[in-house]
Amino acid sequence: MSDHLDAPGLKPPNMDARVDICDIYVFQKSGDTNKSILVFNVNPVAPTFADSFAPEAVYELKVDVNGDAVAEIAYRFTFYSKENGVQTATVRRVSGELAKGSGTEGAILFQDVPVAFGD
Repeated sequence: MSDHLDAPGLKPPNMDARVDICDIYVFQKSGDTNKSILVFNVNPVAPTFADSFAPEAVYELKVDVNGDAVAEIAYRFTFYSKENGVQTATVRRVSGELAKGSGTEGAILFQDVPVAFGD
């Protein structure tokens, strides 16, 4: 999937480049066919228009594992405001009925992990 706002006049959601998810990649883990690797890119124009993730947003990757077009798993990413030039994130995983909706619930997989734009 790709959305890079490359046509004239296109704008990011709510005019906020920090919430523009532009690429989603899914790979089967090498050597372990029971695991997948999920990657998503946000803000294709960073750091020109924004150099952080939106702390008021919840970024989600939803996974349909049985082909019914309904998420059974959701990964939720939340970010804190930058402090001393560093932004951190928390990643949660939720499954079942909660995965269908949106929110900040879920088991914490990673907490207060530093994030970066660029090198």
